[in-house]
Amino acid sequence: RLRALPVSPPAIRLKARIRTYGVDRYVNVIPTGIDFSKFKKENQDWAAIAEFKTSHGLDNHFVILSLGRVAKEKSLDICLKGYAHFLKTASFPSKFVVVGDGPARMELETLVDELGIRDHVLFIGAVPGEKVPFFYHVSDIFVSASVTETQGLTFMEAMASRHIVLARFDENLSGVISNNETGFFFTNEHDFGEKVERIHRLESEKKESLLNAAMEKVDVFSIERFYENIMEVYHRAVRQYW
Repeated sequence: RLRALPVSPPAIRLKARIRTYGVDRYVNVIPTGIDFSKFKKENQDWAAIAEFKTSHGLDNHFVILSLGRVAKEKSLDICLKGYAHFLKTASFPSKFVVVGDGPARMELETLVDELGIRDHVLFIGAVPGEKVPFFYHVSDIFVSASVTETQGLTFMEAMASRHIVLARFDENLSGVISNNETGFFFTNEHDFGEKVERIHRLESEKKESLLNAAMEKVDVFSIERFYENIMEVYHRAVRQYW
């Protein structure tokens, strides 16, 4: 029987593990389909985005976004500590926006106070799913220090929004992010600030090339490609068994 697995390093490893069990059938590794159309720039309410930025003091600031469940395993503290280091020598105004809620929020808000960066960090809290694309477009880059992702949905959403992704290095993201080609990796809180500076200084030609490469990468995960891949699997099964 043919099997379809979501394409990610865990899926690839699972395929290899299945082989060790003696399964010799053909195995398809297929990306989970995602509707990226809602993240396109042309589908955003830019007047509302501009109003939000003005009312929250984000105008003329480089906006760094963290979006997702605010839990300890997401390691958001590393990003915030890295941001605090960055602010000591930053050459341009910036704000760090945290969208999402969870059990670690209170602890992280305390950390922000301890780091003395309260004026630079904005906690939005949980937002409905339909509002998520809005916040990608409020920001300039998306950051994450999580090393517990299996597919990296938020990374792909950010890339589909044509935003640069800065992620803590994790092998599980290697199928989505290629360092300096479709996004950037950092390794620790000191490296974080250096990468933010580097991204901010990107020349427009390099930035456009990187964003185009990122769009090509996430297209593999689009709902249209998912449909095509699933149909191919079923057609192969029909040809083989019927």
